[in-house]
Amino acid sequence: MSRHWWRSFAATDAVASILLGAVVGAATNILTGDNPTTAMAVALAVALLALAVLALRRVRSDLQAARAARRRVLIPLLGGPPPPPPGTSSEPTNLIEWLSAKNTPTRMWGRSKVLTELTDWCLDDSPGLSVTALIGDAAVGKTRLVVELARKLPDNWYTGRAITAVGVAEAVEACGDPCLVLVDDADLADHLAALVMALAPTTVPVRLVLCSRSPTAWRPQLPEELRHVLTSSSTIHLTQVGDVSDLHRWYWDAVRAYAEAWKVPAPPETRGPVGGLADAIGVIQIRALLTVLGHTTGPALSDLLEVLWQETANRWSADTRLPATVRSPAALAEIVAAQVLQPAATVPESAESLRRLPRFASTDTAVLSAIAEWTHDRLPKTCGGYLDLHPQLLAEHLLRTTVSRVPALIDVGAGEARRLGTLIARMVRNPENLTMVEPVLKANPAHAAEIVTAVFEHAPYSHELDSALVTAGSALTSLTIPHPYVQCRCAQLKSIVNEMREHSPGTEELAVLVSELAERLQEAGNLTEAVAHQDETVRIARALATNDPSLRNRQLLALQLQRHCALLTRTTKSAGLLTLIDEAEARTRDVLPETPEFRLNLVDVISARAFTLRELGRFAEAFTQDTTLLELTIAYVHDNQDDADGYRRVANTYSGGASTLRNLDRIPEAAVWALKAVDIFRFLHGTDIEKYNIDLVISLLNLNNALTALEKYQEALDAADEALMLLGLPFHTNTVEYADNLATTLGNRAFSLRHLGRHAEALQSANDALAVLRKLHPRYPDTFLGNLARALQTRAIVLRHLDRHEESLWSSTEALTMLTPAITKRPELYTLYLAEILHTHAVTMSKTAPGQGAMSVLTASLDLLRGLPADSERITTKVSEVEEILTRLTR
Repeated sequence: MSRHWWRSFAATDAVASILLGAVVGAATNILTGDNPTTAMAVALAVALLALAVLALRRVRSDLQAARAARRRVLIPLLGGPPPPPPGTSSEPTNLIEWLSAKNTPTRMWGRSKVLTELTDWCLDDSPGLSVTALIGDAAVGKTRLVVELARKLPDNWYTGRAITAVGVAEAVEACGDPCLVLVDDADLADHLAALVMALAPTTVPVRLVLCSRSPTAWRPQLPEELRHVLTSSSTIHLTQVGDVSDLHRWYWDAVRAYAEAWKVPAPPETRGPVGGLADAIGVIQIRALLTVLGHTTGPALSDLLEVLWQETANRWSADTRLPATVRSPAALAEIVAAQVLQPAATVPESAESLRRLPRFASTDTAVLSAIAEWTHDRLPKTCGGYLDLHPQLLAEHLLRTTVSRVPALIDVGAGEARRLGTLIARMVRNPENLTMVEPVLKANPAHAAEIVTAVFEHAPYSHELDSALVTAGSALTSLTIPHPYVQCRCAQLKSIVNEMREHSPGTEELAVLVSELAERLQEAGNLTEAVAHQDETVRIARALATNDPSLRNRQLLALQLQRHCALLTRTTKSAGLLTLIDEAEARTRDVLPETPEFRLNLVDVISARAFTLRELGRFAEAFTQDTTLLELTIAYVHDNQDDADGYRRVANTYSGGASTLRNLDRIPEAAVWALKAVDIFRFLHGTDIEKYNIDLVISLLNLNNALTALEKYQEALDAADEALMLLGLPFHTNTVEYADNLATTLGNRAFSLRHLGRHAEALQSANDALAVLRKLHPRYPDTFLGNLARALQTRAIVLRHLDRHEESLWSSTEALTMLTPAITKRPELYTLYLAEILHTHAVTMSKTAPGQGAMSVLTASLDLLRGLPADSERITTKVSEVEEILTRLTR
């Protein structure tokens, strides 16, 4: 009952009570023989009693009205009869109702701990509004968790879903009961800000749960003064739960639950795998439901959803309220897809939105209204106008599969573009939905920029999404491209550069833009194209400096030469690169007296020379450059103690020097240098975790290499494990650089584990590294071919130590097959790789079938090694190893 019960007294109640008391008093006076005292007492008592009765009646009436109003604005989460089982009702079954969080007969799996936390949060006795956000992908069980929470709360709690902000606070106050309020799909809820504003002042205990796929998309909708309500502790991230055995058990539990609810025999349990290993809880329920209906489904989610849709559409098509012309699955899919894209609050608005479909372009309004009314009855809308279609994965499946047939669906107006972008951002969390991006952008060129902006803001980054958004074309030109969408940034820069080549050829501005394009292409892993663009930059800068040798033009040339050298160190091991580095150093020293800030540029040029000499196997010369670098960087830090980039160069110098010392067989010194690099990067990491995270990872990998050379395998493993832990931090985890370092870390870890005799763990780590590189190599074949071959070699070695020789040979054979054609194009890059893998292959062959086969492979490896530069200590060592094995086999 309302705590403001006194408001229920009304003047009419008082007047009616007084009149009734007066009448009764007069009658009493007559009956008692004119006794006014008694009459007045009776009249007063009757009036007060009447007043109380009328007030209580009004309180009850007002409370009933308030509760009715609350039910209209907060749709109950619980209650109501279950839908009829398939085939048991004369009315067409709405099959998907059995998949809703309220109606599913299955138990909730794997969420008991978080359910307890939410229950304690609701019952903590604090008055007023409190908010929790549940974040998770589609079908992970967000809404189901809230429904189970509603079932656990005491009977005096009201639990409902907010479909509007209008009237919610008033209804909550009028009823006075504690409330659990759900906002589903909060990232699409246009009324979220108004709802929070309205509920913020209440003293009634209100627990507001926001369900969203995105952890951030809904936050901008909240007013600044209310965002303090949402602390880090009020956000719960729901991820997939259960292992393979759990998924199998839950699936058969669900099968039996549906069979029992429908009073049909349950199919016999089988022992084989069911569905996909990554199935979400909601997907398991779909599989179970379809199994009871007699369907056998494969692991692909799209196939599963198509079967569910056919079952649903076949039942809907029996509804006589629908015109016969729209009862096909294709027509019904178009109707649902139109509502997903353009939700309408009323039947007339819904009917009008259907006109975008070619099949309804000339349909009579009355017919469209009938269809729209049926749609509103079958598919009531939730917050934000999003259809209450369970599961929502099905709505998105229909949209994806229908768009290709009916492009007119996605031709939206200006007011709809941002919502469409937000919807796409939700959908692309399922990789299958990425196919929608290109047709949406091509169908809406005038609104493509707004759509892409919404996707940038609300979608999680992936390389595939980055590629898909490139199809926005010229719409990208005016946008601010966020990191790490490097492919979009490359497309944007290419558009600008092409225009400048036409209107402003040979200018400094063009050189700067082309250089940035080369840098972004390098970041995207497209090294060949990056080198070509940086070469163009150098040509422009050289021409400018030749025609006008001003300081500005000389600085430009020195800078672009330095960048070109740094880029080429990643793509070539040619001694000719040293000539370009010499020019870059000369140009940098030329401008250095007038440009002190070029001291770090000089460091970078000499660093490129040290790296190139190291790659060429000229380690003594490389170490001379390392010591020069160390002097330069330490001097720079002494003069610029607040410049973190100086400390970074010092650490990089120690790291590079450690690699050189290791190859010079000065292993203890290498470990000392590597540890100094790690110490510096640990210090920098403490000042800016995100900026220096990868730097620290790389230095730890270098330390791992040095400790491995010292045969300190446990310490080497500790360094690799620390690097792996750092790579688990949420910084740009979808970038190429991240994946490259992850693969290297896993490979190094496998090597350390192997030497510790932990071969099974080593194999798992080697397989993980290989899985990462198999994804990278098709996208960036020039960059990751050598890495992939090395990973296959590592796996082959681990398998050999597990006595799995046949599998080891398969792995090394795959590596050889990859490298053999590449060696003719880039011998300077791949000859050593090929020789070492031949060596590995031959050693394994000698274990399984000693004889001429292994000797011929070793001889081929030796021939390759002898063709490499003789001044390389690394090559000399490898030649000695192969000759020793050949000698042993000959004996």
